[in-house]
Amino acid sequence: LHINPVLLNEDRELDALEWRQMYAHPIIGFLILQKQSSLPSCIATAVMEHHERIDGTGYPKHLTDSKISRLGRIAALAEIIQGVCQKNTCEHLFTILKVNIDKVDKGIVDQICHAFYGHQISDQSQTVILTQVAKEEMFVALEIAKGISAVFSLWSETNEKLDVKVSGHLNSRIEAIRHGLKKAGLSPLDAENTIRQCAMDLSAFAEAKALLIEVLFQFKNILRFELQRHGNQDCLPAELDSWLSFSERQFAAIDALLLEPNVHIIDL
Repeated sequence: LHINPVLLNEDRELDALEWRQMYAHPIIGFLILQKQSSLPSCIATAVMEHHERIDGTGYPKHLTDSKISRLGRIAALAEIIQGVCQKNTCEHLFTILKVNIDKVDKGIVDQICHAFYGHQISDQSQTVILTQVAKEEMFVALEIAKGISAVFSLWSETNEKLDVKVSGHLNSRIEAIRHGLKKAGLSPLDAENTIRQCAMDLSAFAEAKALLIEVLFQFKNILRFELQRHGNQDCLPAELDSWLSFSERQFAAIDALLLEPNVHIIDL
């Protein structure tokens, strides 16, 4: 109700002021519902928490673990599911949940996956020989993998040169992404090789590519957050500034590749 509809356009890059408006909407929702005497207070609280994540990377309060109410955890998962399933398959939802498993309530995720499984997942093998279109997809996935692995690799070098007071928060977020990728079966520093191993399995390939695109999304959020946190890029340590600039170039190149009109997206 209180967000400019222009800001909801996914193709539009928001500036710092516009992101502050986006971050404020859970608080606005909480204040509106708090005035409704007929509603239990836990509902307003859940609305406040629907963008919180149990590892502290959510907003607006960066709550962790038990500080988020159970109803808030359910609302947070509902928000993720609704956002993913509007445009993607159930398999893609599972992929998103796998790479974000440390951000959400695992018990609730297990219940949701069990409820979806029998209706959405086919038992038939999807091992096929890739067509020419799939080869184009393989090229795109390999380029994404190269870019993401390069960002991980350079961060490992950069982090060693930075004071922990400067890099601690950023490093914890990057390590969370790295951990999620490993748990999902992709090597952060050699994602290209992992993608190649999926060459003859369409299902595994589609999941691996979806994982990489989710990681791309998370990295872009991290970059935006860091630039907002430091305020002025001129004040950044040279090593951190160099890593941020390198990452921005990598992600811009990937975005351009994904927008190519002759690249076809595999949809299971």
